[in-house]
Amino acid sequence: MKDRISSFRRIKASLLKRNAGNWREHTESQETALRAILNEVGFASACLVRDCKNGTFELIDGHLRADIAEDERVPCLILNVTKKEADKIKKEWKNVWKTVDTEYG
Repeated sequence: MKDRISSFRRIKASLLKRNAGNWREHTESQETALRAILNEVGFASACLVRDCKNGTFELIDGHLRADIAEDERVPCLILNVTKKEADKIKKEWKNVWKTVDTEYG
C-alpha cells in the first residue's frame, strides 16, 4: 500500500480552503458536542488536507473542526494526492459513514 501522507503541520484553520464537494452536514447538537470536547480536551485527531502546490491547502476531512477553530492553528496531515484522488477519498468515506450510521444509528 502507498503512504500518501507527506507531512504533518499545524495550519491556521481560516487559511484552509473548504472543499466544495464536502458532503457532510452536521447537526447543531454535533457541533455543540465537538466544540465542547475541543474546549475541554483539545485536538486529538488531525484534519486531512491536500497540498494544492501553490502554497494553499484544501480540506478533505475536518471541515467542522476547522470551522470551530477559526483563527487557531489546527493539526493537519498533508496528503500528496491529486484533486481527483481527494474527491475519491471523500466519496469512499461517505460510503463508510453511511454504513456506520445505518449499523450503529
